[in-house]
Amino acid sequence: MVSVQKLLFIIPCLYEQQTIVPTLLHFLKIIDETKINADIFVVTTNKEKVKNEKSKTTYEVVQEFISEGEKYKAVHLLNYPGEDGMMADQLNFVKEEIFKNYSLTATKTYFCVYNADSRPGKQAILELQRITSKAEYPLVIQEYSALFSNLQSLSPIMKGFAVYQTNFEITNGLTNSVLYSKFLRNHVVGHGLCLRFDYLQKIGGFTTDYWCEDIYLSFYLRDKDVSIYPMLALEYGETPKKLLILMKQNANWFKTLSEAKKIYHSFHHGNLYNARLYYLNQIRGAIAWLTLPIIYRKLQ
Repeated sequence: MVSVQKLLFIIPCLYEQQTIVPTLLHFLKIIDETKINADIFVVTTNKEKVKNEKSKTTYEVVQEFISEGEKYKAVHLLNYPGEDGMMADQLNFVKEEIFKNYSLTATKTYFCVYNADSRPGKQAILELQRITSKAEYPLVIQEYSALFSNLQSLSPIMKGFAVYQTNFEITNGLTNSVLYSKFLRNHVVGHGLCLRFDYLQKIGGFTTDYWCEDIYLSFYLRDKDVSIYPMLALEYGETPKKLLILMKQNANWFKTLSEAKKIYHSFHHGNLYNARLYYLNQIRGAIAWLTLPIIYRKLQ
């Protein structure tokens, strides 16, 4: 049976002092239980500033955590030196540091991006092993999410967003990746995204021209006719309880989506037919995103 030679769990952080340690413990437990060959890379940034001298940065919190003993040797801590930029800058920084300083087989190594509050299950990691053994190391693997873990505590309109976002993940993401077609809209997400390391190097890492690197990457993969191999195991996540928090989260998504036409025109030498279809599907998706949760609320 073919297995993954190496998994690199990449966790970019900005003001994650309260969140990161439980997440690291979760990932370490998964690594221990599955016996996989994996390392965790936490990448912080100088963009993060402490409020006072007694406060600790995320870097300092992780540094203190991993200094406790050999049992945390799988955790590596890096700091992006820039004081501005975006998450893609952190990801590209850690990619280059890994390339320069670690020996790995790039065609059998996956660069797996997760959030500081991500909780992938044991089954997801086993699914990743199954995919690589069956598909001989696909270029792109994606874990999608079901955002129902706190559904009962949500207001009706936030339940609407939870249902719609989960539907979006399962239909546009999981199902459309299984039923791959140029007429169907599928996408990658910035958490649970696993890219084969040699392919990530080949495409030059993550774009810094647009705020949401995953929207651009979804366009790019469709333009190049690269399929997304989905994990069947879903991450069971939460939906924000407050509409304002959700609006702030989605503002970045809409910022990049508003530039969809610009992204489309950037593919001068690719498959413009594929890109055009994807562009139209992006517009349709944005309209649905704005209207369907409201319809759900009115039906309550």
